[in-house]
Amino acid sequence: MLSWQCSPSPNANATLNGEWLPDAETGVDTKINPKDADVDPASDATGTGEPDASDAVDAADDAGEDTYDGPACTTGSACKSYPGKTLCAVAIKQCVECLTEFNCKAGEDCVQFQCKSTTCTPGTTSCDGEFLATCKPDGTVATSKCPDSEPSCVGGTCKKCVPGTTYCAPAAAGGKSMEVLKCTADGNSASTLETCSGAASCINKKCAVCAPGTKTCNGDKAMACSTDGSALDLVEDCAAKGLTCLGGLCVNPCEGDIKSNTYVGCDFWAVDLDNAIDASGGQVYDAQHKQFAVVVSNSAPAPATVTASFGEKGSASYKSSSWTVASKGLQVIKLPDPSWKIPTQDQDGTNINNKVFRIQANQPIVAYQFNPLENYQVFSNDASLLLPTNSLGKQYYVLSRRQLGTLFRSYLTVVATMPGDTTVAVKVTAKTLAGPGVPALNAGQVGSYKLAQGQVLNIETNQEGADLTGSYVESDKPIVVFGGSEASNSPDTGNCIPKAGSSLKYCAGSSNSGFGQSCSSDAGCQSSCCADHLEEQMFPVNTLGMTYVGSRLQPRGKEKDSWRVLAVQDNTTFQITPSIGIAAPTLNKGAWMEFATDKDFVLTATKPVLLGQYMASSYATMPYEQASCTSAAQCLSKWGVNAKCESAGISVC
Repeated sequence: MLSWQCSPSPNANATLNGEWLPDAETGVDTKINPKDADVDPASDATGTGEPDASDAVDAADDAGEDTYDGPACTTGSACKSYPGKTLCAVAIKQCVECLTEFNCKAGEDCVQFQCKSTTCTPGTTSCDGEFLATCKPDGTVATSKCPDSEPSCVGGTCKKCVPGTTYCAPAAAGGKSMEVLKCTADGNSASTLETCSGAASCINKKCAVCAPGTKTCNGDKAMACSTDGSALDLVEDCAAKGLTCLGGLCVNPCEGDIKSNTYVGCDFWAVDLDNAIDASGGQVYDAQHKQFAVVVSNSAPAPATVTASFGEKGSASYKSSSWTVASKGLQVIKLPDPSWKIPTQDQDGTNINNKVFRIQANQPIVAYQFNPLENYQVFSNDASLLLPTNSLGKQYYVLSRRQLGTLFRSYLTVVATMPGDTTVAVKVTAKTLAGPGVPALNAGQVGSYKLAQGQVLNIETNQEGADLTGSYVESDKPIVVFGGSEASNSPDTGNCIPKAGSSLKYCAGSSNSGFGQSCSSDAGCQSSCCADHLEEQMFPVNTLGMTYVGSRLQPRGKEKDSWRVLAVQDNTTFQITPSIGIAAPTLNKGAWMEFATDKDFVLTATKPVLLGQYMASSYATMPYEQASCTSAAQCLSKWGVNAKCESAGISVC
């Protein structure tokens, strides 16, 4: 089993764009933070900052003084007809000569919205907006920010505040301003006009619950601040209309989800990935053709309608079925749906095909795919979290595991999700198998492909030990990328354990072969037992982070979890806390390191990385031979699941 560790998501893909796909669109994906859309901010809506230029204007107005004589304006276009004052200073709502030095001639600077010569009397000071302007010995002006203790520039001096102004006291870090202050005549101190209480805080220079006119959400209720700022009033209950609240407005929940970029969504693509078929001991263990399924959950307060479909809508081969999923409920969706009466749609070998299922809902859901749904008598299964279409990207690195023998191949799978054609380029790290329309590649080579919406590109290895980990996939439209293995071992080496009544150690074998070769350490065992299927949907490069928490899986014995950390930028270093005794190298993009530990840890990298966790194979858990069983009762797990006790040289569950 391959799993992910989650992390914040700084944008890291800019350095990769167009690196070796010159025809691909190279714009950086923009990740929208839903917090940015929750409130429509008014000017100084929080009121937690020090007085600014607008406060100075307020003070001048209060005193009956207007130091600016430009025509009134609220937009830049309003000033175009006024010679010499063609720019609108929105803070003072007047047309002015300049806003920055770039609006002035060479040798001039913008001071109080007027272009003035930079030649000055050495040693004199003045104010350039909120900045202190000091004349240097050579007659040129240097500007500097006033210190936090005296943040306001007044008459060429940094002051605590602008004389005569009313403002909100600075708030403690992470807190709210709770006092309304009045600046003294000298600007060196301030007195308290009002102390806010209850839910109120200082907003726009007065105690209020909110900034008048602002909109926000309280769960799925759209709220707006009253005209006096005393309360947030209910505007509309979005949930009652089957809608959700976003930025204080009721919107279609799936439209609102587009801005969220999480694993909760309304549109998913599921693929029955290549799984193992193993003939041994006179039996055929066929995980490949067992029932594939997607399981969805609905965390919303209202029922969700979920539709699974196969094929292009409107075509003769199109199939679909729908389910109503109760609030807080789950739904197992077997695919293909038995009522469609079509064969399994599993991937097999390298090719381009249309074997993909689309899962759509009328409100955000969570979706996982299970391959197969039940592992009975096939002994090869895994599952993957599915990412919705709005959370997909255009650049991916792949995690997989090495090919075992000639049968169990490493693979990567790409799905085109957007209307029209999608151009995809894949740079592989291992020798790959040729297939219809997909030539074989050697490590380091790049293949280019064109996929229609709903088409799947499946690429598999063609050499024992070949591993597609580190392969790079880039496209000109958002795509789904999976990585995995038909069946693979973890760790790569086996488990060297003592045999009862002997000083010798042996490699723990499968339940069919018992003990194999002698050994002195795990490294002397060429492989671990037993192989199992791996699959996981990859996270786009632009969602990767630099800090991860690694949590150990439920212990089953002496085994350690295997981890792979993969760099997506050159010169990436990382450290693990607490130390687990490994030397972490500097990694370039596409390079990776594997380590094993039975500890929880925090991994911190200097640049974004991809981190994957691998569950250990069954025989990696055995501390010694007597860890085996004598009856089925000893195989009862803490979850109440019985396994058989089988005799094979030793007896194991």
